[in-house]
Amino acid sequence: MGIAQSLYDRSPVLLQHLLVTARGSQLRRLRYTPHTWRYFEFLMESQHWSLERLEAYQFERLCRLVDHAQVHSPYYRERYAPLDLRGGPLAGLADIRRLPVLKKEEVRR
Repeated sequence: MGIAQSLYDRSPVLLQHLLVTARGSQLRRLRYTPHTWRYFEFLMESQHWSLERLEAYQFERLCRLVDHAQVHSPYYRERYAPLDLRGGPLAGLADIRRLPVLKKEEVRR
């Protein structure tokens, strides 16, 4: 049994409640950073988006992901080279079919 637990056990109930509340506040600050709240606000807003806006957002994020893979991954840089994606990763949703599919056998190599 540690010193903190020993002090807690000997404290009056009111002080125990205050200590638990303080510890809960400390854990909440650690667990829920400002980034967490910004993401939560984004989710609360985006749940009401129209289908067109949601698809546009998803397509934009997919383009960013493909671009990131091409820039930062030698594997995808090599795989995307024949596709000529210099003007941007994808022109439209139909271009998704042009992207190479990563197969299990390739990962195992």
